[in-house]
Amino acid sequence: PTPPTPPTPTPPTPPTPTPPTPPTPPTSSPKVATTTRYWDCSGGACGCAYLPGHLGGDFSKPAHCYSNALFEAPPNNVYGANFYGTAAVSKALGGGDWLSDACGKCWKVTGKANVPGYNGRETTLVLRGANYCPPNNAACAEGLEHFDIAAPGFDVTAYSLSNTCRTREPAEIAGFEACGDWMISSQDPSINCECDRFIDPTLKAGCENFLSLGWDNVDVTYTEVSCPEEMETPCYENNNYPPFGNIPDTCIAPTLPVTEAPTSAPTSDESNECSIEESFQIMSTLGSDDSNWCLEPVGLINNSFVVIKKCSNAKMQNWKLDKFGQFINVARKKFCLANKNSSLVLTTCSKHGKKNSSKFIYDLIDTSISYRKNMKLVISVNGAIPVDGMNTVMQKRNYSSLGQTWILQ
Repeated sequence: PTPPTPPTPTPPTPPTPTPPTPPTPPTSSPKVATTTRYWDCSGGACGCAYLPGHLGGDFSKPAHCYSNALFEAPPNNVYGANFYGTAAVSKALGGGDWLSDACGKCWKVTGKANVPGYNGRETTLVLRGANYCPPNNAACAEGLEHFDIAAPGFDVTAYSLSNTCRTREPAEIAGFEACGDWMISSQDPSINCECDRFIDPTLKAGCENFLSLGWDNVDVTYTEVSCPEEMETPCYENNNYPPFGNIPDTCIAPTLPVTEAPTSAPTSDESNECSIEESFQIMSTLGSDDSNWCLEPVGLINNSFVVIKKCSNAKMQNWKLDKFGQFINVARKKFCLANKNSSLVLTTCSKHGKKNSSKFIYDLIDTSISYRKNMKLVISVNGAIPVDGMNTVMQKRNYSSLGQTWILQ
């Protein structure tokens, strides 16, 4: 008999690769909020500011960063937004006096034009919290959800709570007063606004972009969303009121070509980097008459603990601060300060600032060093009385503790 022919094996069909799914906006039901517009030139409650050069770098007189203005969103973005920008937000949205929970949050905001000639055109923005609209502004009273959109030139000085444009932005005052009467003394949207009065292109574009909305204090629907990557370098995390007179471009908006600029505007990309190139020691304010205490790693390998030692000429006590907020150790420049399980250690620096664990914020006002990922945590000496080799840790901010304040010298 002829043996049966074995079946011919069929090779398995390779799986068809599934393309990655692009991120999608949250599906939570939109809520309703009110809007106004402002630009009072003051620094604001989220630190989205710079120090004007003509005021000598006075920490008490910061001015709102130009790049907080509306700029064009990239085409085909996941939120279908026409513009990205910032707003001062009410307490009901998380706003507060200084670095509140709303700072750095983003919302998708959609509204319809309500001025003549715009035919109810609908526009979507993504707004990032960059300032606080306090309850003494009636629109932001207790319990009201409100976005006061940052729009250069549109501050209504008669109602503004802290307009400082004449003293902090004298070179651009014509622009900052160009649209304050828009839709107030006349209901003709084609008059009482001249964005061309601005010299700086970012301010001019921000003014024109807001004007194009046709929004005169419209109601909007909104949902909280993840911030687009173009908005992930807010000024308060990368600026910290450095002592220079130029306007940092790292706040939010992409670089725009500068055709003509006032004396206070940056003249090169290099001047926009909020970094400290000169080396310095990080010295605790717990110093005594005979000793000062500085941060020093116990070794120059990954995950070495960082402790306090008596300040000396040791190279390991010297640091530089890059534009991402990384403190780089001068003795071995591949290592930076990092938070690991609430302890301060050395870790490999990130070339592109992608590693959250190594990004910090030095506050020149209260001289604390906060953790960028959670700004309620600051670098702290782990004890009330400094001892050579004492550990440093990340703890919640306590404004009465000298063990949480530092001098860069």
